[in-house]
Amino acid sequence: NEVRGGGGCFVFAGVYKENVEINKRIRITGKNATVEGGDGSAFVLLVDGIVIEHFIIRNCWDEAGITIYRENATIAFCDLYNNYYGIYLKANNVSIKNCKVYGNSFAGIFLENCMKINISGCDIYCNNEGIMAEHSSYGRIENNVISNNSINGLKFVFSHFNDIINNDFLDNIYGIY
Repeated sequence: NEVRGGGGCFVFAGVYKENVEINKRIRITGKNATVEGGDGSAFVLLVDGIVIEHFIIRNCWDEAGITIYRENATIAFCDLYNNYYGIYLKANNVSIKNCKVYGNSFAGIFLENCMKINISGCDIYCNNEGIMAEHSSYGRIENNVISNNSINGLKFVFSHFNDIINNDFLDNIYGIY
């Protein structure tokens, strides 16, 4: 709570067992910092304009590593694994870039009722579902490697007008479903 809205926070190397609810517009940057969520999400984004970058986020067994409920968030250069969802979104105008999302028990990235989600430059692999989008439209999925997911690399359910550009779909049962 010491960081003012619009400010930033740097997290040093270490393993932190935390469930952080962010209720201010801030930038959180890690350096070899690992956050383990346990029974809840490691990070829950509750306001617009949050940036989370350079973290390892793991062991959120029944939840997402990162849960996003608001707009204009950015997740960059993070590794998310051993969670239920790597990233769960019920939000708009979110950018997920240059992340490794793997080994999550349900979905690497799950979009629910989202608009304008941009996923780019990510490696998404060894999840049950790579990316799953329900009722999510006008997104852009570009320059990702989506591989070795148990079922689908990318699954759309009642989702429209999404751009899929220059992705590699490798060794999923279904590339795009």
